[in-house]
Amino acid sequence: RTPLPADAVTMSPVQVKVDTKTSTVGRIVTLVASVAGVSDAVVVVEGAPAGACAIAAAPDAGDLEGVATCARYLASLATAEGEAARLGGVESPEADAEVSEWLTRAVTEYGVAGDPIAEDKLEALDAHLLSRTFVANVSYRATVADLVAYGCVRDAVGALSEDKRTALVNLARWCDHIGGAYGGDDIFGKLLMRHAEFPDVLGVFRAMNDPKVDKKLKERGGAGGPTKQEQKDAKRKGAGTFADVGDDAKGKDAGADDKKNAAPAEGKKKEKKEK
Repeated sequence: RTPLPADAVTMSPVQVKVDTKTSTVGRIVTLVASVAGVSDAVVVVEGAPAGACAIAAAPDAGDLEGVATCARYLASLATAEGEAARLGGVESPEADAEVSEWLTRAVTEYGVAGDPIAEDKLEALDAHLLSRTFVANVSYRATVADLVAYGCVRDAVGALSEDKRTALVNLARWCDHIGGAYGGDDIFGKLLMRHAEFPDVLGVFRAMNDPKVDKKLKERGGAGGPTKQEQKDAKRKGAGTFADVGDDAKGKDAGADDKKNAAPAEGKKKEKKEK
């Protein structure tokens, strides 16, 4: 049996008690543990009151209670180098304050019981995200505040009409990003998005740079025959087909040429008689 490295740390299982595993609280816990990389060390059990969450941290320390507190504790268990501080938002006093604020706002303003969220609150969050990638914009990646806030509003955003969701473009973009980049889609489901349709700019550019083609030649398909309009005009004049008109024209031109050629010959004959 291969011994563990001397610096390896074996994490004791962490039992997290939630109302149900499929509730908003249960899914938030699952998401935070997954992003922190400690899913294998977290045991989620059911039986807590609706919207409640608790962790038995240590026999002499009592339980940790509340979604925000439990989520931040799970984030602190992240094993990747520097990830616990970054995900938990404790890299600096400023980051700590902003993450704490948004954890509190997520739980109090949006709620964790799965109740409907007033549209004005969603509109305020959309406005906040106008110039931000994350709710607590203190890192190049999402913090635990984003994960909890996402879990609180995800179902409400999904329940909006397509037009309303499209209008809240910043909120929808943020939900789509957290869902796709951090595994929220696997837990909460994929958020249906209406993506903007852009014109075929390349096609327009090519058309602008194509050599100009004679309109009538294009109508003939590049051939030398008459266009449909020319054929109609010929029929209206009672001249049959355009081809007939062309033949008549050729005949007239030929007759004119014959007269021109005959004129000099007749002149020469007259000169001989006079002599």
